[in-house]
Amino acid sequence: MDSAVRPFIPGSSESVRSYCELMIDFEGASHRSPLSEGLIFELTLVPPAATLENGGAGARDTPHFPFSAQATYVLVRPLQQGSNYRSQLWVAKQVFPNDEEGGAELVLKFIIPSHLELPRDDTNESFIMWGAYIYPDDVAAYQVAAYNTLAMHQGATVPYFYGAHKVTAPWGEVVSVLAIEYIAGVPFRSIRTVVNSDAPCLATLKKYRDYEHYFALFKSAIDTIEAAHANGVQHGDVRDANMLVDVVHDRIVLIDWTNDSPPHLARTGLLHDPALQHFDDVLEMCLRFMDCDRHHDRLSEYVFATYPLLRDQ
Repeated sequence: MDSAVRPFIPGSSESVRSYCELMIDFEGASHRSPLSEGLIFELTLVPPAATLENGGAGARDTPHFPFSAQATYVLVRPLQQGSNYRSQLWVAKQVFPNDEEGGAELVLKFIIPSHLELPRDDTNESFIMWGAYIYPDDVAAYQVAAYNTLAMHQGATVPYFYGAHKVTAPWGEVVSVLAIEYIAGVPFRSIRTVVNSDAPCLATLKKYRDYEHYFALFKSAIDTIEAAHANGVQHGDVRDANMLVDVVHDRIVLIDWTNDSPPHLARTGLLHDPALQHFDDVLEMCLRFMDCDRHHDRLSEYVFATYPLLRDQ
């Protein structure tokens, strides 16, 4: 994917070092003046696909944000922060114009260049071509492409997506922000804990001790992964933290799509080879669900019949 902004000249060690020095300075400054509760940002949210199509069957309601018009949003609480993460996630609320619907929330994902992997001094065009280094703008662009490509799944097994934006962080660095639906779903790990126990629990969760309900969750997740792969999109980070459960509709909502496996790397065997990522997405999703004593044997029978290559993993 061609980056909108090339922050350094590939093949020029001087340019690369200059960029790295700037990023190191910004990284230090981000700890002195971090993202924090109460910070405000001006954003013009993009209406999600389901809004443009007047919604789909079984879709979650879309919050009433002022789409296509600039509004002010305030950071309310962190979901993910710290230098050990490639991005920071914050819940935000609209504060201007006044939200008469009761303060709908959204997630702002900050993709911060100085928190990403830095290029080596000898980074050149080949490094970029073969995915050994990914520009910060492309990190964001791959994720945007995933949400846009999966528009038909937004509001169901994929969050509504409200566009990509550029803002200036408190420490002076320009960063990308993805605006995404906030989903008050149940973490999948909580469902698995309930299923693996006979302890008292909420009736809405207890139903997953029944195989049919649990299998419905699995099918919603694996079908979305397969549909994404059929359209050239890879998740790239399938794990419990990125799986929320919509208990009303018995489906998994997959969040945090990285999608950093471009088609030109197919069949190269490299880290970002989409074929390898495809296999890993399916493997990790199956392992997440098979890690369940109550349903392991029955689900394993289905998984190995459907994906025989997983039997040796």
